[in-house]
Order: sequence, then C-alpha cells, then structure tokens
Amino acid sequence: MEENDRVNMSGGAINPVKVYIKGLRRNFFRSMIIWLFFVGVMLMGSVNLQVCASWAGPMKYLSSIVAAVMLTVFAVFMSVFPVLACAEGA
Repeated sequence: MEENDRVNMSGGAINPVKVYIKGLRRNFFRSMIIWLFFVGVMLMGSVNLQVCASWAGPMKYLSSIVAAVMLTVFAVFMSVFPVLACAEGA
C-alpha cells in the first residue's frame, strides 16, 4: 500500500478505519474463496467422520485418517491467512 493511501492529509496521522476498509475491499473476494474452500473441506471431512463412525470392523479406523487429513488442512489454511495478509503486491 502506498504511503499516501495510509496517511490522512490532516497532520499526517494514519486513519486505521480507512486503511482497514481499503484492505477489506482489495482482499475480500480472494479471502472469501479461500474461506469457502476451507469450510467445504471441513464439512466434507465431518460427514466422512460420521460415516466412518457408523462402520464396523477395520474400516472404522479410516476415521483416524480422515481426522489426520482434516488436521493437516486446518494447519495449512491457518498458515495461508497470514501469508495472504502480507502479500500486498499479489
């Protein structure tokens, strides 16, 4: 973001509300796509956990694999958001 965008002309003070609104407008759709993908993966994983819990025998252990995949996706997505916030030129 350019310095002129962040600085209010009255005294050179930074207006955090204006900076937040400009950042929200710039990154809303990109962030929303990532959030929707994340929510979709987690919903599919929770449905899979419920289905795996109803099975009997060795197939019941598939739920631990689904839970591990969900935990990995959660960790990856939680690290994507700070990177997305830092990527101003993208």
